[in-house]
Amino acid sequence: MVEIVCEGPLDALGMVVDFGEIRDRIGRWIDDHWDHRMVLARSDPIVPTLRDAGEPLFLLDAPPTAENMAAHLYGIARGAGLPVLAVRFWETETSMASFGEA
Repeated sequence: MVEIVCEGPLDALGMVVDFGEIRDRIGRWIDDHWDHRMVLARSDPIVPTLRDAGEPLFLLDAPPTAENMAAHLYGIARGAGLPVLAVRFWETETSMASFGEA
C-alpha cells in the first residue's frame, strides 16, 4: 500500500488536493510502471538475463527497498505537481517506510 501525504492551502472546496487527482496521477503511474513488473536495481546482475527472457522490469538506480521506492514515488508525485509532504510505502500491515519532509 502507498500513502501520499499532501499539505497546502485549502481551495474553494476545502481541499488541498482531490483524492481522485492523486489516484489518477500516482495510481496510474504505479499501474503503468510497477504493476506486474519486477522492480530491481539497475546494477543487479540478473537484469540482462531477465531482459533477454522478455521479463517486464522496472529498474531503479538503487536497491528496491521500501525506503528507495518511497523516495522514488515522492519524486514522481512532486514531478506531477502534487503538494506532497511525504510518501509512505507499506510492505506489510506493520512495516512501512516513509520519505519526504514529514
